[in-house]
Amino acid sequence: MAVAAITIYSCKKDGTTQLHNSDNFNVSVAKISSNGEKSLGNNSCLAFATIADYKIVMSQPTPQVQTAFSNLLKSFSTFTSYTQTYPNDTLFDDPYLTNLLNADGVIQIGTNYFKVDPILQKVFVLPVAQSAYYYDLISASPQSGKVIMFSTNDNVLDLLQAGALQNLVLQKIDITTTIPALGEEKSFISFIRHLQVLVATVVDEVAHDVGLTCADNPAQANVVSGTKSYGDGYRLACVIKYINLGLDFKLFAKVNSQVQLILKLKVYVPFTAQLRITPDAEWKRRCGTQQDETEPRDSTKISLTYPFYSDIRALTTYDVSAVFQNINSTDAAMSLNIHYP
Repeated sequence: MAVAAITIYSCKKDGTTQLHNSDNFNVSVAKISSNGEKSLGNNSCLAFATIADYKIVMSQPTPQVQTAFSNLLKSFSTFTSYTQTYPNDTLFDDPYLTNLLNADGVIQIGTNYFKVDPILQKVFVLPVAQSAYYYDLISASPQSGKVIMFSTNDNVLDLLQAGALQNLVLQKIDITTTIPALGEEKSFISFIRHLQVLVATVVDEVAHDVGLTCADNPAQANVVSGTKSYGDGYRLACVIKYINLGLDFKLFAKVNSQVQLILKLKVYVPFTAQLRITPDAEWKRRCGTQQDETEPRDSTKISLTYPFYSDIRALTTYDVSAVFQNINSTDAAMSLNIHYP
C-alpha cells in the first residue's frame, strides 16, 4: 500500500494512497488482458478503484492530494503515461489528465476502461470484463458492439452512474435500521406508504447527484488568446480556455512571459517576470450553483496559471474576463474575455 500524508510519504505494493479523512484514494497500475497483442500503452494503465477515488484526484484536488498523487505516479515504474510518450503533444492541452492516461489515451475507472479522443471529441467506454476487445476500444472506429460512445461534452461518469441508479439507491438505504423503524408503524398500509416516501426521496437525491434531474445543458469548449508586446523585444502570451474532455472539465487563464531570442527575429524564449492575472470570472457547474473569482494572483516566474474550475462534471455557463500583466512594466498589460453562451 502506498501511504501518503501531508508531511510523510511511503510506498507499499497495492497502490493505495491514504491522506486524511475524505482525501483517501486508491489507484494502481493494472495489466490489460487483450489476446496477447501489445499496445502503445504497454498493455497496462492506471486503475482507480472507484469513481469516487478518481474524483478525489480530479475534482478541485487539494495541494496535498496533487503532491501525493504526483509522488505516487513517480513510484509506478511499470506505467508510461501519454505525456511521457508524447511530450510535445498539444491535442489535449490538459497535462494533468494526460499524466493519467496511458499511451493509447486509456484509463481504468472502477469496472470500465475509458479512451479519450480529443480529435473525434468522443469518449469510448469498454467494461474491464470485455478486455479482449481492448483493441477495438483504441481503434479509430470501434466495430465490436462492446464499446459505448459518449461526447466529450457529456458528463460521462455521471451517465454511467445513472445507469447503476438502483444500486446507488440501495446503498443509501440501510435496511438494518430503516425496516425496524418503519415496522413501528401501526398498520401495514402505513408502513408501505412510509417506505414509498423514503425510496422516492432517496431516488430524487441520487438522481440529482448524478445529474439526471438537472435541465442544464453542458457548455461548449472555447478558447481566446492573444499577445502583448512591450519594451525592447518582450511580450506576454495570454490565454483563457475552457476544456471539456468527458472525464475532465477545466476553466483557466494563463500567461507566459517571453523575450525575443534575437531582435527582429520572431523567435521567443521564456523570460522570468513578475506576472499578475486579475480576473472577473463567473461560472456555473452543471446541477450546481454560480461561483465567482475576482482576487488577483501574482508570481515571479516564466508562466502563471489561474485555475478557476477543475471537475468531472461540466460547466453550463461561464463568463471570464482577465487582465494579464508584467507589473514591473507600465505598458505590459492586456485583457481577454471568454463566455458561454
